[in-house]
Amino acid sequence: GLDVAAAAPDPFYEELRRAGVPFTRATSAAGLVRAIRGARADLVHTHLVHADLYGALAAARATLVSTKHNDDPFRTGPWRYAERLLTRRAARVICITDSLARFNRERVGLPAAKLEVVHYGMDEPPGAWAPTELELPAGKIVVAVARLVPQKGLDVAVEAMAGVDATLVVLGEGTERERLEALARERNVRLLLPGRVGDVTSVLRRADVLVHPARWEGFGLALLEAMLAGLPVVATRVSSIPEIVADGETGVLVPPDDPAALRVALERVLDDPGDLGAAGLARARAEFSVEKMAERTLEVYAGASELR
Repeated sequence: GLDVAAAAPDPFYEELRRAGVPFTRATSAAGLVRAIRGARADLVHTHLVHADLYGALAAARATLVSTKHNDDPFRTGPWRYAERLLTRRAARVICITDSLARFNRERVGLPAAKLEVVHYGMDEPPGAWAPTELELPAGKIVVAVARLVPQKGLDVAVEAMAGVDATLVVLGEGTERERLEALARERNVRLLLPGRVGDVTSVLRRADVLVHPARWEGFGLALLEAMLAGLPVVATRVSSIPEIVADGETGVLVPPDDPAALRVALERVLDDPGDLGAAGLARARAEFSVEKMAERTLEVYAGASELR
């Protein structure tokens, strides 16, 4: 029931074209501001802090809705004052989990009355955007889908895999590659780092368990992707993760930065996954559908528009 147009500097154009969504190619901040102004929109929905700023500058007559996606520690520092100022302009702020809503209320200092929770939605594991010619080794596979950065705790996963009869396969790129490779050699861990692959789902369906040892996490789409692929999950009990993974029902949760606890959990699931994968698939379909996400977003739009 809405006329939707997108403006973005990032390469989402093919996805937008396939979905039939009009879009403006914005290759600079100034171009993005011009695109927003040119749209003459009734409501502008921004994502992440730079877009919040551009929206506040460009959407003078429009209702503004902002989505917060992550509980990055830097957002509790001096930047929180800028976020508070930008939030004065927003009619509503969407947080993608209850945990993130608490973070924005208690640590960033955003007004509770403006915060709404809308979980991500996904109906199927991700489709392939390119062929993947990845030869996986024989035996058990522990897979992680994550950027190679400290936030994701992949160093803890490598430590935990010492002595585990399985290969750790991490799909992603980042600054920690050399450190992870060195740590794996030191701990005698079988580690495969193929980088970004075009068909993540094919690897998920070959794996035995997804490991997600994040130190903090706004949502963790990799968790939902794994659940939709029927894959058991072992993850850390931080931020939003307990909202996604039901401990003991769809996966196993452990404390962060605890390789010993992570090793025990991985060995337990590798030895006997039970019905964790099937339960995860059922939970993903029941609780995190695209339809639910769309309906909740429309409710937020309607409430925000009433404030004009």
